Amino acid sequence: PVPPGVNRVPDILLNHTNNTREVLVQDAEHTIHLLSSSGKVLWKYPLDGPIMGEVHQVDRFKNGKLQLLLNTAGHIHLIDRNGKDVGGFPIKLPQQATAPLAVFDYEKNKEYRIVIGLADGRVVNYGMDGASTTGWEAPQLGDPTTNAVRHLRIKNKDHLLLVDGRGRVKLLDRRGNEREHTQLELGSGARVLQVLPGLELNTSRILWADTTGTLYDATLNGAPKALCSAGNNTLGDLGDDDNFDIMRIRADSLIVTHGSQQVLSRSFGAALGPQVHRYGSATGKYYGVLFPERGQVTLLDDSGHELEGFPLPGTTLFNIADLDLDGVLELVTLTADGQVVAYNAWPSTRVVR
Repeated sequence: PVPPGVNRVPDILLNHTNNTREVLVQDAEHTIHLLSSSGKVLWKYPLDGPIMGEVHQVDRFKNGKLQLLLNTAGHIHLIDRNGKDVGGFPIKLPQQATAPLAVFDYEKNKEYRIVIGLADGRVVNYGMDGASTTGWEAPQLGDPTTNAVRHLRIKNKDHLLLVDGRGRVKLLDRRGNEREHTQLELGSGARVLQVLPGLELNTSRILWADTTGTLYDATLNGAPKALCSAGNNTLGDLGDDDNFDIMRIRADSLIVTHGSQQVLSRSFGAALGPQVHRYGSATGKYYGVLFPERGQVTLLDDSGHELEGFPLPGTTLFNIADLDLDGVLELVTLTADGQVVAYNAWPSTRVVR
């Protein structure tokens, strides 16, 4: 058990020694817990706040052993598989972070760079030794970014894409200098969902949500196109026709559209949480939703039918992986009393009609 109250989806991480999976959860007191594939607590590590964004795995020493890289508002942490700080970490940030960190391995040689936006508008850059990167000219944004920096490599040139607090797009080189200019603006409070490289920089696409939940799509030299109306919308898969699935929660209903076509609609008679998670397997697409008032989660196939045995107790949306490499996928979530649970989700994909 962990102190209840966390709504972060459990992170599934790779164990480099035996290729099994481990589960990372953060409790309501901000301590992170690493659990083995059998549920054993391997270690605990107290943080000073919630994890911002993703937990990354990096090979700091280039020996195949992976460490966990993450940030809170106050610090960047690099933690080894024994739950210990790697030398040079944690980094105490000079200002509070306003965005999750991004980590880049430009040449695929494990010479990582950590880039993160701060409350004073600076975007700072660190190496794996915990020191500031030499030669980085920290850009100063008029409005701090709340989005992780993105990396595009087009025609063997690296571009770092930033979006400031007003939604203005900046394109920098690896030293932090402006490389290209774009007139595209996403609007204040925009949340970047995906950046898709094009054959040219200006044909690259960016997808984002505004503060109402409306999703937009635009090339870097184009005009924004709304993909849906305001509401609880989640971006799904990109189809061969260059359109995305849009997963929408409306009160007690899940609706999935692709382009102008509705491909799934299911009502449950109970309010749903605002987000949907999509999972893919060899047998098709599956959608995970949460019933907050019931303390339950459920999993649907691509026609909207629940899989056999669902719904199940759970208070967070879940992650799915084959934790112990036995050919059966497990669904990992937390229950109201703080239990981290792993349910067998597959290989049975028989559905309740």
